[in-house]
Amino acid sequence: MIRHDDVNQPFKNGNSIITLILGLFFAVFAGGALTYAIARPHFWQRVNNAKVTVDEKKPANADVYRSSGGVILIHLADSVGVRTEYIYLPSIKRAGCCRC
Repeated sequence: MIRHDDVNQPFKNGNSIITLILGLFFAVFAGGALTYAIARPHFWQRVNNAKVTVDEKKPANADVYRSSGGVILIHLADSVGVRTEYIYLPSIKRAGCCRC
């Protein structure tokens, strides 16, 4: 004789499988959120409207990035393609060369 419970639930462990899948989903989501929170201060966003001048002249190629903490990173390339990076700290109004 077939019990009514077995007809409606063909997998006896169906609820535990769903719980396992949901638990795994939330663990991956929480891990991603934690990784993002730790790495966020190290993300750089490109500043497209920045105007860079060197000795009152516009360089051939300049890229400007800003961190979430407000630090400015400037990539300058000269005519032969040699790139130099500068870090500008607005809080103390200081700039420094990264590769001099």
